[in-house]
Amino acid sequence: MKHFLVVLSFSFISLISIGQSAIVKGFVYEKETGNPIIFTNVYLENTSYGGVTDVNGYFAINRIPAGTYNLMVTFLGYDTLRETITLKNGEMMTKQLYLQKSSIELDVFEVSSEKQEA
Repeated sequence: MKHFLVVLSFSFISLISIGQSAIVKGFVYEKETGNPIIFTNVYLENTSYGGVTDVNGYFAINRIPAGTYNLMVTFLGYDTLRETITLKNGEMMTKQLYLQKSSIELDVFEVSSEKQEA
């Protein structure tokens, strides 16, 4: 009986801790084509909560304490996306995020060389 009460109390504590956190999940797409962007960084700014999209552009960030955060999406060759979100305990937020290709233009440069004799 004592063993049963210990297992029951741990189960109850686990259920309480799940209810005290939130989840953010969703997909990241390219704005122009609508194609999913794989292996994109999705995280909450200035925290250790985050993840990476899979081959379908899907991400999930679990066990986030309630509060207001900046949801950040970064990927090389695309503009950084920042969106403020507010999470409540037990909430599951679903997002569809669209990244736009970055438009950085580099200056033209010339490379020249001369042959040297040994």
